[in-house]
Amino acid sequence: MLLEEIFDLSRFTATGGEPLRIGLASNIAPHTRELCGGVYLALQDAGALDGVRRQPVQMVWQDDRREAAAAAAAAYAFEAMGIAVVIGHLSASAAVPAAAVYQRHRSLLLAPGTTHPALTERGYDTVFRVCARDDRQAEVIADWVESEPAWRDDLLLIEQDIEHGAMLAGLIADALQRRGRAAVRMTIPREGPYPAATWRQMQASPPQLILFAGIHEAAVEVIRGTRAAGYAASFLLGDDSYTPELPALAGAAAEGARGLALGDLCGAGNPRVDGVVARYRQLTGQGIGAYLLTSYAAASILMQAIEAAGSAHPEALAPLLRSRRWDTPLGRIGFHANGDATAIEWRPWQVHNGSFVPAAMGRSRRVKTIARPAPAPPEPSRTSAVIRARE
Repeated sequence: MLLEEIFDLSRFTATGGEPLRIGLASNIAPHTRELCGGVYLALQDAGALDGVRRQPVQMVWQDDRREAAAAAAAAYAFEAMGIAVVIGHLSASAAVPAAAVYQRHRSLLLAPGTTHPALTERGYDTVFRVCARDDRQAEVIADWVESEPAWRDDLLLIEQDIEHGAMLAGLIADALQRRGRAAVRMTIPREGPYPAATWRQMQASPPQLILFAGIHEAAVEVIRGTRAAGYAASFLLGDDSYTPELPALAGAAAEGARGLALGDLCGAGNPRVDGVVARYRQLTGQGIGAYLLTSYAAASILMQAIEAAGSAHPEALAPLLRSRRWDTPLGRIGFHANGDATAIEWRPWQVHNGSFVPAAMGRSRRVKTIARPAPAPPEPSRTSAVIRARE
């Protein structure tokens, strides 16, 4: 699959003078369409593609291959080209190692899809997360499990052997334990296809609920494999699974699967969100996915900050980003001292008739936590200990 098959890069052609060059980094996979589309729409709204209202912007692409070495190479390539502002690196396996390079080069990174806590717990002052964190996602997932009477026993937690899978699974297990619950743990390799025996040997008794921590490609394998093995369990999936590819590839087996997404992505009636979603569908011909709104927000915040600072230099932008709140379709977003975004929360979804619809979360009073403003990040000691254990 080529990037041109995901998104037409000619849409980023800037006219009307010398463009401001900004890096765009991710792997060649479906979520990259959301990154490209969200950034494009935000730049279009900012008047940054025609050179009429302000200096035009030109995006320069690098493939991070969802791998540490390739991501670091992408960061070095941007530096060699004189590009000091980057949007992207959707994968923790890429973003976390690349962040260290951007910090050394004093480049600015706006990451709209990396939920791994390590991204912002290394003291990097030029790295910003424009999405929510896995420790918060794990708490909401554990609340959801506790709120559903049918999910009392026989919980199976499947962890894909990647950075994101290991971290999210560990945080979910800890969150369940704090609520007096426990799940059988199972690890699957980084890549499939997985043999049928993988699913037949899951556990002695069939699980009522399968929680999955990993990327959507592996989630599709889990759903299809466990259904083929005869398991009728419910599925509760992490954020990467919010993509049209999940129901398209898993088919009827994905019906009823549930999970979390960043912001009001699936018909919540927010006019600004609905407007971006409608334009994205027209632009790409595709349904929305997990990182559309956060990618839009990252580019929009960047353009607002450049205009306010009168400069695109990271040393001017980084303190300014922390000094105020920025208007986006996700709400007015600010940043904590460590670079974590405020006001971006997790929302529940469910697959219904092959599409994503908003989901309810049982009868627990903890459901109300999903509507609260995002809290300050947890104390570094707790999460940092988990990170060190996973490295």
